[in-house]
Amino acid sequence: MTDVESTQETATTRPNQVNNPYASGIRVNSTYSPVNVFKRFAYMGICAYGLHHFRVYDAVMKSVDVHHGWFKFGLAVTSVLLLVKAYVELYAGKMKKQTVEYKNFRNSTHAVMILILISSIAFNVALWPKYGSTSLLIMTLVGVGLVNFCMLMPTEVQNLAAFVLFTFFLQEYQ
Repeated sequence: MTDVESTQETATTRPNQVNNPYASGIRVNSTYSPVNVFKRFAYMGICAYGLHHFRVYDAVMKSVDVHHGWFKFGLAVTSVLLLVKAYVELYAGKMKKQTVEYKNFRNSTHAVMILILISSIAFNVALWPKYGSTSLLIMTLVGVGLVNFCMLMPTEVQNLAAFVLFTFFLQEYQ
């Protein structure tokens, strides 16, 4: 077992590394290292290919098998989720200069978790008549793609992309 105080020099010798005194010496790449960026884009590409393979966009837009009432409810919940995200990150975080962390935004964090759960259930119920149990895989592909996008991009890019893509999708959806 190593002494915690003796491992403090790793922060100065490896400036791009995470400073974790309890790490076992495993090298952690920084967020924007080429390996990390390649992995994120690879995951997003695999997810996009999977969604294209199942023709999810065409099914959502045109299929009579998709339960559109539930899908619209999921979109409404998602818009509330994006508003809470924008409030926490842009208004409270950037304008009011509050530190965005769990202890400062417990209620918002719990609201976001509940909204994610509700929207996931709504989208699964909407897609189930068309895809059956494959709707779980489709929602997993969407989630993995979004998580990797959010881990790669800064919050300003996330919010701009969410606004542009959500506005485009709402205009196209009938």
